[in-house]
Amino acid sequence: MNTILESLYQNKMFDVRLGLETMHKLMDLLGHPERAYRVVHVAGTNGKGSVVAFTSSILKHAGHRVGVYTSPHLERFNERIVVDGIEISDADVDALATELQTLCVNHQVDATFFEFTTAMAFVYFMRKKIDIAVIEVGLGGRLDATNVVTPEIAVITHIGLEHTDVLGDTLEKIALEKAGIIKEGSIVVTAESDRGVLKVFGDVCTERKAQLVRMQDRLWMKHVESFDDHQEFTAQWNLSGTFTIHLLGKHQVTNACTALMTTSFLKTPISIEAMGEGLKNARWPGRLEVVSRKPFVMLDGAHNPDGVAALCEYMKNLSMRKILVFGVSTDKNADAMVKMLAPHFVKIIVTASGPKPMDVDVLAGIVRTYHTNVEVLGLDDALREGLEIVADDGLLLVSGSLYLVGDARGILRSILNLNNLFK
Repeated sequence: MNTILESLYQNKMFDVRLGLETMHKLMDLLGHPERAYRVVHVAGTNGKGSVVAFTSSILKHAGHRVGVYTSPHLERFNERIVVDGIEISDADVDALATELQTLCVNHQVDATFFEFTTAMAFVYFMRKKIDIAVIEVGLGGRLDATNVVTPEIAVITHIGLEHTDVLGDTLEKIALEKAGIIKEGSIVVTAESDRGVLKVFGDVCTERKAQLVRMQDRLWMKHVESFDDHQEFTAQWNLSGTFTIHLLGKHQVTNACTALMTTSFLKTPISIEAMGEGLKNARWPGRLEVVSRKPFVMLDGAHNPDGVAALCEYMKNLSMRKILVFGVSTDKNADAMVKMLAPHFVKIIVTASGPKPMDVDVLAGIVRTYHTNVEVLGLDDALREGLEIVADDGLLLVSGSLYLVGDARGILRSILNLNNLFK
């Protein structure tokens, strides 16, 4: 990582600044790069990244020049800022970080890591002359650094209880924060089905004269069949077709349909052919990602109870012997996650990775409440032992944290010589 970004990452990565004053000042100083292109803005608790991946892939296959901004990264900072499927180069990261740091120093702007990198992305997109940006919210929505954009479409995925200390302790309070991305006269697409949450969205849309598009009212979908490496489903709305996706799990069909609905409401029409190709070619690493077949190794960044529920739904259909390498961040509901995960695995190896991991002894104590076969190891040793146990007839799953998954990818690439893994 660039030395400027590394310093910010180490010192201000977890700074939470609930407010847009700094971002508005940066946008003023930079000449408002966020206004130079159309925007699809994506908020929600789970599924944001997958919806971004599906939506951006559809737009790319429709012939648009597409910028994508997501967070966090798995292995390289460059993953956060992408144009037409190509990550920002190290040289451009260095140049933009230096330029923005000079601006901040000269104008006494004290930006957090996320504010700084969001501004970098917006400038990069402007200079690359993109047509449309698909931007993932970092935290919440209303006061998130990305919320200086005026989107053509705002997308809100499933709402769950996470970051309750910051966003609120009920689904309705969290939904109101997410609904902060809804702008005057915009279109809002959601696959949410909770009545209380939908009422919040509806009230905000009425207040801001925005159009609420509830996917379940507009689109009929049928889950056709799941295979080892892809899924097929039929969807019908004002268009219809049978689609293939390579992201696994039933929840990804919902995410794919959310992207179909989103791209259907863009001002520029998208063909059914582009939609099909876009969904088929979308990839989102670290989410039920199969990185090896022999031995069978999967990575999933589920880091909250809702994400773990989707993971368990997939795990229950796999009859093989399963080993879990598990680690979580300090602010996560480990007890709820482990309670769901434990019945699916013959052994759980507790480990730690990332910038704010839960103490392994504390986590192991929680795991032992629900499972008798528990071991504590460093990540490298945990992966090696897990691989040895599963051999050629079991499954090794790494889950609990996106930071853990990112670190595990790098180690597994070396252990298994996986040169084709996303870099």
